Amino acid sequence: MTLALLAGAGLTTRALIDRSTVDVGVDTSPLLAMRVSMVPTEYADPQRRADVFRQLEARLSGIPAIEASAMTTAAPFTFGQNRTLSVDGADTVDAPRVTTLLVGDDYFDTVGIGMLRGRSFGADDGLTGRETAIVNQRFVETYFAGRDPLGARIRLDPGSTDGQAPWATIVGISPDVRQLDNAPTQVPVAFLPHRSEWPRVTDVLLRARPGADPAALAPLIQSELGAIDPGLAFFNVWRLDDLYADRRSNVRLFVAILTTFAVIALALSAIGLYGVTAYAVAQRTREFGLRMALGARPAEVRTLVVRDALRRLAIGVPLGLAGALAVGQALRSQLDGTNPADPVTLLVIVAILVGVTTAASLVPAARAARVNPMTALRRE
Repeated sequence: MTLALLAGAGLTTRALIDRSTVDVGVDTSPLLAMRVSMVPTEYADPQRRADVFRQLEARLSGIPAIEASAMTTAAPFTFGQNRTLSVDGADTVDAPRVTTLLVGDDYFDTVGIGMLRGRSFGADDGLTGRETAIVNQRFVETYFAGRDPLGARIRLDPGSTDGQAPWATIVGISPDVRQLDNAPTQVPVAFLPHRSEWPRVTDVLLRARPGADPAALAPLIQSELGAIDPGLAFFNVWRLDDLYADRRSNVRLFVAILTTFAVIALALSAIGLYGVTAYAVAQRTREFGLRMALGARPAEVRTLVVRDALRRLAIGVPLGLAGALAVGQALRSQLDGTNPADPVTLLVIVAILVGVTTAASLVPAARAARVNPMTALRRE
């Protein structure tokens, strides 16, 4: 029972530690982000929204402190829109929902990643008759195992009342960049050209030059927005490093709390196991006295005690491991990608319990082996 309970605590702690040290997949130190919002009544015309975003991209590229910029509906490690995926020529009875982003042509250069295969978006991508898409490596592994995705057609339907989305041709495969902070593992992500659907609210991803101050950039960006339209609003510029740290702070707090309780539980379990084992050995004082009176040597008494303890371990450990595996399966949905039968966690716990049990046997056994046989008999 001790092994099963400690395994549950250990697996949960391991899962939280993995989440707190997740790799985003890119260098976030030079990346900044801001959010631009438009008044719906003034920008109901999609063409007007498109013109504003084009002007904004051009003006941002003229700010000396900004090395590159790109539109995106969500910055890395934030969120993404779920859309229903259809693959041309594949069964769509159980159509999955995948994370989808609308991005500008310079998005991948701004993030700092290149294409694994294929190409990035060009100036014509997203126009009528030029519907294209880029997918990440995880998308390929999930939906195109054993097939070449380049040139294949997919449909990413947002589920609106405007009808089905058009078919888009996959033109590139990008490296995996973690998009969802609450996902246990990397998820499939599809990218569409930003110009194909100009949304009302969008993120602007910025790659700052070394030494750039986000606070100093804010008034410059506000000036450029005002030059386009005084009614445009934007939220403060923030560093992706700060966003990453903020998102991980709550996880790290839970890791610290759970680790503390797990250590306390381990200490209490070790003390309890030691006490029970030592008491069981102490109860055999009269037996040890008889054995030594009949000629048994102290080393033989110690060997007898340890052998009995190991015999109990040989019964308890397999049963405990079976219980630990059952606990791991019950916690599978909470383990965030951690193996429910993680061998490292189980081996560490088993090693600790074996060590505690062995020590709990050796110390009383050594004490009993030093007792005078007549003294031991008189105590009984």
